[in-house]
Amino acid sequence: MRIDGTAYTAHIALVSALNGAGRDADALVAADIALRHSNRGVRVLTECAAVHSRLGHHADAEAIHQELQSRAAAGYVSWCEQGVVAASAGHRDQARALAAKGMEAREPWLLFWKLRAWTSFRADHEGMAMVRASGICTV
Repeated sequence: MRIDGTAYTAHIALVSALNGAGRDADALVAADIALRHSNRGVRVLTECAAVHSRLGHHADAEAIHQELQSRAAAGYVSWCEQGVVAASAGHRDQARALAAKGMEAREPWLLFWKLRAWTSFRADHEGMAMVRASGICTV
């Protein structure tokens, strides 16, 4: 499939679709392109962190987590995006605390809790209980 190199949203959608289909290697290849066009877009990084976590590439998931923590200290990165990456990197307590802030703020990205980027967060029983209790998402 060829996508116009300037079609940033299409590249993000492709990464998410490949991730959702369980095509991890293809998702990471597509993410390389999407990250270049998006100045390392946070949504793409959430997908990458989830893929790395599933593949057991813990250092790569942790590197994305550290990148987003640095970016959040200097600018805006949504609480939920930070939370799902923290979960992918194995920081469950931090993931819950960040997601709680996102839920309190009623961040729109909560509506996408079924995306594979949320896999590690959903795998945490306490995290999933938070999603259910939020009233924002139907489970």
